Amino acid sequence: MWQLLWGKAVVGVMAGLALVGCAPVVLGGAATAGVMAAQERGFQAGVKDTQLRAAILANLAGEKDLFLNVGVMVWDRAVVLTGVVPDRQAQARAVEIAQQSPGVGVVTNEILVGDYGPQDYAKDAWISGRIRAEMVAAADIDSINYNLETVLGQVYIQGVARTEAERYRVLYLVRSISGVLGVHPFIQVAPPVVPAQR
Repeated sequence: MWQLLWGKAVVGVMAGLALVGCAPVVLGGAATAGVMAAQERGFQAGVKDTQLRAAILANLAGEKDLFLNVGVMVWDRAVVLTGVVPDRQAQARAVEIAQQSPGVGVVTNEILVGDYGPQDYAKDAWISGRIRAEMVAAADIDSINYNLETVLGQVYIQGVARTEAERYRVLYLVRSISGVLGVHPFIQVAPPVVPAQR
């Protein structure tokens, strides 16, 4: 899939380093560390998820059609596979590869079977960019806590909301973007923070 080509090429080169614990350095050093530390899942969980994603992509790299066509999102060891592959066998193989990766929790298969071309990519990239921009601009959404991918107008969003109201707001925002044909949320709500007693 065109939309994943550049990112996956970079991840493929870095996969070996990520597997030995160098992901924060390779993926942007202090900036990546700062982002992970600010996320609801915390720094260590962010590093583990980044390493897990890199490991899955490295395993997919052995099969050209999968590496180029399957998207991988990971949050708190939960894996969501997206993209478009030519047949059910490719879809099943991608799921099998993800499930065999050490440290994986639940694997959710959202991979579509069909065709995907440059025009589809352009539409999906526009939708994803618009959603990200709107989320960053929204004062009531902590956009750093979300992963998202758009495939043929279907938006897959994963992460953690600080409150149920934030979760609702994210879904409302995504649905309001032109071109979105469906929303597939994989959003947890963070437990409330209880103030320490003195």
